Amino acid sequence: MNGQELFELAMKHIYGDGVPEDNDLAFKLLTQAHDMGNIEATYNLGICYHYGYGTSIDLKKAFELYLESANAGYGKGMELVGRFYNRGIYVKHDREQAEQWLNRAMESSDPDAIEEAKKELAKREEQKTIFFKADKETFCLLEELFPNDYNDRFRQFMDSSIDIYVVTYLGRPIGRLVANYSNQHLDNETIPNVRVCLSHFILFRDYRKQGFGSRLLDYALNDLSSHGYTEFTVGVEDANTIAKHMYFKRGFAEKIGHGNDPCEYDLYLKR
Repeated sequence: MNGQELFELAMKHIYGDGVPEDNDLAFKLLTQAHDMGNIEATYNLGICYHYGYGTSIDLKKAFELYLESANAGYGKGMELVGRFYNRGIYVKHDREQAEQWLNRAMESSDPDAIEEAKKELAKREEQKTIFFKADKETFCLLEELFPNDYNDRFRQFMDSSIDIYVVTYLGRPIGRLVANYSNQHLDNETIPNVRVCLSHFILFRDYRKQGFGSRLLDYALNDLSSHGYTEFTVGVEDANTIAKHMYFKRGFAEKIGHGNDPCEYDLYLKR
């Protein structure tokens, strides 16, 4: 089979079009087609690495394949390279590179690439600071926020045992907060459909003491409350006076437990 035939067969297996749906086989076929120089396969192989279809998520390989397809004139590849630069996905946020690639996508003959490039360019004019709860697509943008445990967090997310709340600034994710729906270390951290445990609250150093953290916490609490949760717990180290003040101010006043993983902390409850 030539590269185009391998590519077409791979796409049939991805969508279950007349053949069994099989992402693992599709990934192998796309790899073969890519090695034979099929540029559509190169782009779609990037999709596989981006979202974990038939392989583990690898944003470095995804970007490299998108860039290879973009350099070969593939419009959708240009749009995704521009998106990576615009949002700081794997590569450093670079407005100039983002604009260059998105404009090239706009000049391509691919209507889907043109439409997505329009949307991405429009996002550059939106508010600088954005708070959101990650979904499957946006979770793939967050590897920078989970440098040591991204794949573990992604599995937990897909199992619906956690949600991730995120703050971005100028398109770059700068902080995250994990909402746990099952106990992690202590048996009173959560109660199904009633109590959520907040953890792994991280804000990049350059963005601290500017209100991003407290606004992200408020966003998460408001969203969880809107879904019926009425109790919230958080573990705080005794020496972390800044964090204690932020949580106490929001009603985390009742100490209900003590843990020591990975370091000693007190578990506080907000009702």
